[in-house]
Amino acid sequence: MGFALADPPADNCCAGGRNLSEILAYLPVFILILTGLGLLLNLPYRWLLILFSVQFVAAFWLILLSWPLGLAAVKLLVGWMAVAIIGSSINEEESPTDFNWKLNDNFFEIIAGLLILLLAFSLGNTAFQWIPASFAVISGGLVLAGLGLLQLGLSTQPFRTTIGLLTLLSGFDIIYAAVVNSVLVAGLSALVSLGLAFLGAYLMNVEHLEDQP
Repeated sequence: MGFALADPPADNCCAGGRNLSEILAYLPVFILILTGLGLLLNLPYRWLLILFSVQFVAAFWLILLSWPLGLAAVKLLVGWMAVAIIGSSINEEESPTDFNWKLNDNFFEIIAGLLILLLAFSLGNTAFQWIPASFAVISGGLVLAGLGLLQLGLSTQPFRTTIGLLTLLSGFDIIYAAVVNSVLVAGLSALVSLGLAFLGAYLMNVEHLEDQP
């Protein structure tokens, strides 16, 4: 009987560990929400690049729940390389440096972003039933994909368009990683991400040359 009484605490300990892991799985989703909404704001380019870099860390976290560390790290490294490529093409003279953001500057973007979040979590409840992944992974991927599409619809600037495309691709990678575990898929996604980054950098340089007298 002494051994029988010792079993329930062990079960409670395991349940507590599972609850902690589930809570930690939602932390990157929260980070994706903050960074995704932040990328919609009229902030200095330096701040936007920082938010974009943190976004790739959260995406790596969610992909790590489905892929081994080696494959998931490819997404993080390629994402940071894309940030470096885009950042190297920014014209410092045209980039604002003062952090003087006000709510009125992006009221519509914030409202639209919140509606995208509601839609993403609503679709996540449905997709959770037929995609073999946790709700945190599905909702995180849908949040990124939705905010990426919103970014594409709100601006025609090469800088923001490139960020929108890479954000959309990251959301797709998070969900697809839960379905397929493949080195080929990871490599193809890396090539597409770098291609988009180089294309965005090229368009940013062309735009800068056209603006010069």
